[in-house]
Amino acid sequence: MSQISLPFDWHGDARDGDFLVSEANAQAVTHLERWRDWPLSVSVLTGPPRSGRSTLARHFARMSGGTIIDDAQGQDEHRLFHAWNTAQTDRRPLLMVGLTPPASWTVTLPDLRSRLAAVPHVAIAEPDEALARALIAR
Repeated sequence: MSQISLPFDWHGDARDGDFLVSEANAQAVTHLERWRDWPLSVSVLTGPPRSGRSTLARHFARMSGGTIIDDAQGQDEHRLFHAWNTAQTDRRPLLMVGLTPPASWTVTLPDLRSRLAAVPHVAIAEPDEALARALIAR
C-alpha cells in the first residue's frame, strides 16, 4: 500500500516536525485552516490520546495567532466562559481542545453550556493505516 498524499496547504514547523495529514485528521486540518470562516471565533477540537490534537492545536495557534485551551473539559468553567467572551470581543480565534465532545463535559454554567452546544466541533479519529505507516517510517 502506498502513502496517500492529500492536497492540503498545511505548513509544518521545525519545532514540532512536519504534521502528517491523513484521512484520520484531514477534516480537522481543513476546519482549522478555515478559522476565518468560523461564525463565533470559537471551535472545539477533540480526539483520542496520541491522535495529534495538541500538536495540531499548536500549529493552529501559530498559523492564526489564536488562543488554545488544552484539556478544556477539565478547565474551570469561568475561565472557559471568559476566554469565549474575549474571543468574541477581540475577534481572535479560540480553540478548545479535549478528549471528548463538549456535550459530554460537565458544565454547570448555563451560559457556557448553551455556547458550547452551538460551537463548531471537529474530531480527529484514531490514526488510520496510512498515518500509522508514515509515523513508523519517520
